[in-house]
Formats: sequence, C-alpha cells, structure tokens
Amino acid sequence: MMRSTPGEARGEDALERIEFGAIRAWLAARTSSERARRMAAALAPADDLAQARERLADLAEAKRLFETHGAWPAPAASELGEAWEAARRGQRLDALVLLEVRRLLDAVESTRAYFLRVEDAPRVRAQGEALVPAAELLRSLRQAIDPQGEITDAASPALARLRSRRADTRQRLIERLERLAAKEKIDGSESEGFVTQRDGRYVVPVRADRFDRSKGVVHDASRTGAVLFVEPFSVLPANNELRELEVQEAQEIGRILDALTARVGERADVLARDEEILAELDVLSARVRLSREMAGTTPRLLEGAEGRLRLIEARHPLLWRQNGGASDAERARTRVVPFDLTLEGRARVLLVSGPNMGGKTVLLKAVGLAVTMAAAGLDVCAAEGSTLPFVRELYADIGDAQSIADQLSTFAGRLGRMDAMARAASPNVLCLLDEIGSGTDPDEGAALAQALLERLGERGAWTVATTHLGSLKAIAGERPEVVNGSMEMDAQRLEPRFRLLVGVPGGSYGLVTARRLGLDQPVLARAEALAGEEGRSLAGLVSELTEQLARARVEREETRRALDQAAARLAELDRLESEQEQRVAERQRRRLEEIRALESQARGLLREVRREAERAPAEREANRLRALGDQVREVAHTGDRLAAATRPRESDDAPTSLEPGTSVRHAGLGIVARIVEGPDAEGQVLLARGAWRIRAAVADLRRTEGDAAPGGEESGPRRDPLVTVDVANDAAWEVDVRGMPAEEAVDAVDRALDRAVLAGHRELRVIHGIGKGVLRDVLARHLRGHPQVAAEHLGHVGEGGRGVTVAELR
Repeated sequence: MMRSTPGEARGEDALERIEFGAIRAWLAARTSSERARRMAAALAPADDLAQARERLADLAEAKRLFETHGAWPAPAASELGEAWEAARRGQRLDALVLLEVRRLLDAVESTRAYFLRVEDAPRVRAQGEALVPAAELLRSLRQAIDPQGEITDAASPALARLRSRRADTRQRLIERLERLAAKEKIDGSESEGFVTQRDGRYVVPVRADRFDRSKGVVHDASRTGAVLFVEPFSVLPANNELRELEVQEAQEIGRILDALTARVGERADVLARDEEILAELDVLSARVRLSREMAGTTPRLLEGAEGRLRLIEARHPLLWRQNGGASDAERARTRVVPFDLTLEGRARVLLVSGPNMGGKTVLLKAVGLAVTMAAAGLDVCAAEGSTLPFVRELYADIGDAQSIADQLSTFAGRLGRMDAMARAASPNVLCLLDEIGSGTDPDEGAALAQALLERLGERGAWTVATTHLGSLKAIAGERPEVVNGSMEMDAQRLEPRFRLLVGVPGGSYGLVTARRLGLDQPVLARAEALAGEEGRSLAGLVSELTEQLARARVEREETRRALDQAAARLAELDRLESEQEQRVAERQRRRLEEIRALESQARGLLREVRREAERAPAEREANRLRALGDQVREVAHTGDRLAAATRPRESDDAPTSLEPGTSVRHAGLGIVARIVEGPDAEGQVLLARGAWRIRAAVADLRRTEGDAAPGGEESGPRRDPLVTVDVANDAAWEVDVRGMPAEEAVDAVDRALDRAVLAGHRELRVIHGIGKGVLRDVLARHLRGHPQVAAEHLGHVGEGGRGVTVAELR
C-alpha cells in the first residue's frame, strides 16, 4: 500500500503529483450512488499483490459480463447510513426515506436476480449472491408508499376508510359553502362568490361593511380589511368533523410509518450490508466503464522483486481522454503518440533526456499512473501483454515543492524527496524524478543525481528520471542498472515527435534552437565556443543517431504495412479458392442429380424389359430384348463417367451442325446419340438413343468419328457406334457385399438385380455374412420394397444359411 507521510514525496502527495486524483474523479463520475462516488474518490492501491490481483480478476470477469449480459442494475442513488441509525433507535422514518429504502430493496432484488443468471463469472457472482432480499418488507413498502413518496390508501384498511369519509365530508362541506356563496347575501351580507381555506377550515369571503358578525366566525381579512373570510355558523359542525378526520388520518399514517420503521430497524444491519455490496458493485461497474473509455487492458502484475516493467503502446490516460478517448478513438490515436518501455533483469532505472516540451514529464506520469492504477485494480491505458511490478510505495519528485511557510527553497524540497527515496529504495518502490539534479550548480547537481541513481539501481528500485544534464547520460554505459532513453526530436523542423527511444540518449538542442530562433550571432558564437568541439560533436552524433532511428522506424512501419497488404491478398486468394471449390462442388452436385435421374430411367427400362419378357416368347423377342438390355446397361454405367466430368471441357471438336437428325457424341456420357430437337433458349438440345431421351447442354456435345472437322472432309458415312454388352455372360447369379457400408451394399445389390433380370435369372443370392445382422436387415428391408423382387428369404441349408439372403425375381 502507498502510505502517506507528511513532508515526504509519497502517499497521497505522490499520487496527486502524478494526477491520480484526476483518475479517481473520472471513475467517481461513472458511479450511480452517492456511497459509491465516495468510495471511488477514495480509491487507493491495494495493500498487497494478492489483493491487487483479486481486484483485476474481478474487473476481468465484470468486463466479460458486460459483453455477454450487459450491465447489471444500478443501485439507489441516496445513502441511507443515517436512516439505519434512526431506525435502530426507533426514530420514525418519513415516507420519502422509506421510499429510498424501497428503492434499495428493489435494487437488491434485481441485482441478485441478474447474478443468479450468470455462470461464467464466479467471483463477481458471489458478490451478487451475498445480497439478502427482503421480499415481505419490499411488498409492504410497495403497498404503502407510491413512487412519489406518498402513503397510499392500500397501506391499511383503516386509512382507506378515513380517507373515504374525509373526502365525502369535504365534498358536502364545499357544496354547502358554494350554495351559500352563490346567494347574493349571507344573513344580510354580500358574498364575494368563492370557497377557500383559512387555518385549515373552509370559509367564504364577505364584504366587511355588510357582514353581521353575529352570524359567523371571522378567520382572516384582506390586506385592506374590506373583505373578511368567514366561516358561517351553519357549517361549523361539518368543518369540525373534517378536522377530526384529518387528525385521525395523520395518526393512522404515523402508526403505519412507525410499523414500517420498526421492520426496517429489525433488518438495519442486513440492509446496511446490502447497501455496501451494491456500492462495491457500482464501483466495479464504473471501473468497467472507465476501462472502455480509455481503451484499457488488464495488465499482468508481478512482485516487484520478480523484475519486469513492460508497457506496450502505452498512453497517458488523461491525455487520451482530452483528445477524444474511446468516443473519438481515431482522433485520439492520431494526436496521442504511444510508447513502448521495457525494464527487466538488472535494468531498473530509465534515464530520459531530450528537449523541453518533448513529452518527458508526460512519459514520467504515464508510467506512474500505469503502475498505480494496476495496483488499485484499474485497467491501464496500454495494449494487451503489458506487465507491471507491484510496488508498495511511490515516490514522486515532479513540480516545484517550494514552501515559504516551512522556509524551504525549491532545491531544499527536492533534496528532502531525494533523501526519502535513497532511504526507502527497494524492489517494492517506484521512484519518479523530473529534471533530476536541477536547481543548483550543474556539476554538483549532476554528482548528486548520479549518486542517487546508482543507489536506486543497486537496491533494485524501479526508477524513471528525466534530465538535461549531459554528464548523466554516460552512466548507462557504466552501470547495468541504468538504461538511457530519449524523446525524439525533429532537428530540421525543431518539432518534438513525442516518441520514446530506449537505449539512445537525447540532446537538449539548446544551441540549435537558439540558432533557429535568430539569437544574436556574437552571443551564439561565444556559446558554441564555450560548449566545445566535443560537446558539439556529441550533440551532432546524437541528432544523427536519432534521425537514423526515425528512418528505421518509418521503414519498419512500411514493411509492416506491406506484410499487412500481403496478408490481406493471401486472405483474398483463400476466399477466391474457397469460392472456386464451392462452384466445383455445385457442378458435382448437379452431375450427381443427373446420375440419379439416369438410374431412375434405367430402372424403368428394366421394368419394361421384365414386362416384355413375360409377354413374349423368349426366342422371338431375344434380339429386341438384348438390344434394349444394351441400352439399359449403357445408361446404368454412365454414372462414373458423369462424376468424373465435373466441368465442361473446352474442345475444338464441336459438332458442325445442331440440326435435328445430326449424330453427336456426349462428352460426359461417352455415348453417341441423335439430336431430336435443336437448341432452346437455355442452350440445351434433346438427344435420343434407342428408347431413351435426355437433354444435354450444347457445350457437352462433340463431333462423331464420321463427322469431319470444320473445313475438312468427311472420312466416311455417319454411323452410331453402339456399345454392346453380352448380358447373359456379364450377369451373375449372386453378389458378395460383405464388409461394404450399407449404402454401398444397396447400390451393389441394385446393379446385380439389373444384371440378373436382363440375364433371365429367377433369383439372386446376396452374400452379406452373419455378423451383428445390421447389413442383413438393411438389405432385407430394401429387397422387400424393390419392384424387381417378388419375395426374399434367408438361405436354406446348403445355400449359406443366415449369411445369405435369396431374392426371388419377378
């Protein structure tokens, strides 16, 4: 924990120097309740590493919940600590305070219901589950108090009756007074014509010069005394009754409030705890919103002695917010230059040099804020992968600590802070020093600064220091604990680039700036002479090195952009390849559909063959059936060729004519057919081959062997080279499907059935094996519904038994 000690540069004083108070104010503005606002304004770094890690773990879970389930309900705005104390003492709470209690209980109920629905955030869910709802009390408060803080008629039956009687009495009283006021006179006096109230009683105005004072009670008079407000004696009983009812109503309301207060007092401790939990959840919700607004990430926290401070693309959060933040991220990224910083191993001290207004102090505060915010359980304004040490004390020497009251000069105040750092130096300390060694003689100041930096480095204290003293820049080459750094400067334009260069000392550019600004030439020449050739050479070397690094960074960024473009092009090529694969798959799908259509046509032809065989003697019809069988076999075996032909092939052997009667060869099916109908609007022709017809695309048609190439001569008469198959020799009387998948086995059986029917067999033996009987059952169901199968049964003894199914053909 970063403790506060008066007079030392640590604790709250150090936090204010790095502007942590502005971060707390930013966080507090994102809360919903007064109690959470106070908690956010008092947020401090955790006492130990475990506590800090728990806070960051809670924040990580809460961010996930915001993404997946949205924000949880906000708590009631008012703080009720005084109400709990009053209720414990039995002091009556008024209706407005009880309305706030009702709102608190509403928030408890809705918040607990929210967390009971989530499963992926056990830490935050446990906080929500710790809330204790009071359903009965909430129901009573809802029944008794409306959203405006008024006691309702439903608060009690007695109150409802009293209010009903009071309303009736009041109505009768007003009507009677209105009738009196409507008369020209009241007992001889003229009325002013309306009804009003004085001292809680209903009266009518009467002219004073005409009123008989023995006829009524005067309650008030106008400013001039010309009008009196009179309660006629005739309405005294009604006014008295109305007042009595009002007193009884107030007493009943008091009784209701006392009863509700007593119930609140009984649960005061539980309600106070619920209010505290809701406030903690409110602060957690504000931490999520703060992280979003600063485009923050959750860093990895290590014990200070473990040794790593790594910030990736870090920014000062307040500078980021000032330039638009998450609401205008593009503008913020353009105007806020991020920095990368790594300190690890023995390197614990970063010494940053460079010109004035180059961003050194902003860098110093950004590092301090990142370490402090992580320890306090807040995300940091940096990219993913940042790692920070957990430190228990922060020392900051930033700004002027001159004090007239304490008789301290600027240098004396600085010496006090340097002394505190030297005494407390350890791996659990972060020291921030702006313009170290300034405020006194440069040589003595440099000596003190070097001694302090060596002490801090030896003891492993995390340190970031800025300086203009050139002699300090040589320490990095002598001490492994010290690393040089500089803020980049454009020497030609004399403009800061606000980039941190680690490992390179920076120049102050004082003489260069003086020359650019036109300083008196003799004064400038004398200054350059006093600076010495060595100093000018060193400054020039630093400037040249800085420019080379700037060019290298530009080249690196150009290379990264080229790599990004190459990656985008590769992704585009992958997309095009995927689209091409999809097109090929679509063509294959269409081919398969054509195959299925041809198979269906083949089965129809087989049925026709069967019917013709049964109607005509075998010898007389043998030749015709064999020809028809050839056609069936030809159609049935075109599937493989169709599947291979996944896309139309470009060819020079296109048919010379598409007129009906022309013989052409189908490239995909490998058969010759005759054009029956010419090309239609979609570029398809109708082909005939024996008894079957098929539509085909013109692009799939080729010349037959007897058709001459364009411009050539015919090689002979046109003819259709029929594909002949010896059905009787090709068909088998059994098919073996053992070991095949079910779908493949069914296809094999269908093909065997076709061959067996064409061969004239009366049955087909299907060998499927015994196994578990799965394949046997599938085939049996298929055969039972097959149009070519009359019956099926398991093999008899000598036929294979249960390992064979015999299909009897129609």
